Amino acid sequence: MAQRSKSQAGFSLVEMLASLMLLGMGLLALFNCFARTVFLDSAAAEQADAVRIAQAQMETVKAMRFEDVGAGSEQFERNGLLYTCRVSVSARQKDSSLKDVTVTVSWMPQHSPGGTARQVRFDTAILRR
Repeated sequence: MAQRSKSQAGFSLVEMLASLMLLGMGLLALFNCFARTVFLDSAAAEQADAVRIAQAQMETVKAMRFEDVGAGSEQFERNGLLYTCRVSVSARQKDSSLKDVTVTVSWMPQHSPGGTARQVRFDTAILRR
């Protein structure tokens, strides 16, 4: 290998291009990781809103008189998303003093146009007091 003189010291064009290419690939990987993190954070926030709606509805049902507990549906808007909350009630066959209650909250994810609807579901049993 030939010795370089002091006037020829430094990086060659090929070395610079290779370095820039490696740097670009690393930055692209970081950007993809960042974009995925933002998407997952948004999905987690949507699910947290749905859980809060379901919990609030379940507490409302639990506070009702046994005779007043019935099925229903309601819509809520949170952070630009429409959540549908459905309450279904079924009486137990063998025990008329017990009702099974299911609260289901469903929504269409913001970053999933044309995708599948998501949902959370809470179940409980209510006893006549």
